[in-house]
Amino acid sequence: DLYFGIRNSQEVRCLQEFLKTEGVYPEGLVTGNFLSLTRTAVARFQEKYSSDILAAFGLQQGTGYVGEMTRAKINQLLNNL
Repeated sequence: DLYFGIRNSQEVRCLQEFLKTEGVYPEGLVTGNFLSLTRTAVARFQEKYSSDILAAFGLQQGTGYVGEMTRAKINQLLNNL
């Protein structure tokens, strides 16, 4: 899982690159640090695909936490490239 506060992580760098390609991370900073901009971008991504990520939890807004459902959607999209 990826979450706010992780620093100097290759996994976070990959996540940031992915979020850029999804158009939900306009700042586009690839730092490896999961801070407020990345959390906001993750929440935007979750809301973009809310029926696949948020609906199962009864949520309307993204959490900014990359857990099982968010990872599954990311992997699905990457596998379809």
